[in-house]
Amino acid sequence: MREETPHVPYGHRACGPDWVCEQCGRDWPCPMLRSIPTDAARRATLLPEFSRITRHAIRDLRGRPGGPDPVAIVRRFL
Repeated sequence: MREETPHVPYGHRACGPDWVCEQCGRDWPCPMLRSIPTDAARRATLLPEFSRITRHAIRDLRGRPGGPDPVAIVRRFL
């Protein structure tokens, strides 16, 4: 199942279980997505969506050999 994220540049999105960018193959959110300037209003609209996606990523990524722990996943996504 694809996790859709609003306002994501074309192709720079991801879904589980790997959570890598479809466009550049880097860990998502990728550097391209992170480089987009955001103001406080936009962050406020994206926060609930990224929080939802983070829960799915924790489910998919925790416990993998060499994988991140839940705290690292939250830092990565938020």
